[in-house]
Amino acid sequence: MGLFFSTYRVEHNTGLFFSNWVTVLRNVDFKEAESYVRDKTSGLLGESKNKYRIVKE
Repeated sequence: MGLFFSTYRVEHNTGLFFSNWVTVLRNVDFKEAESYVRDKTSGLLGESKNKYRIVKE
């Protein structure tokens, strides 16, 4: 870990009418967070990208 190393978390919106953001992945770098979201939103049965967000910790 360097001086300028940042960690991120991935949150998933589980709410239907109201936003309910739940942390699903924590303490990862940005590339890992993007990869996780890409895996969850790709393919025929993938969820919407709007249901995920990457937050800097």
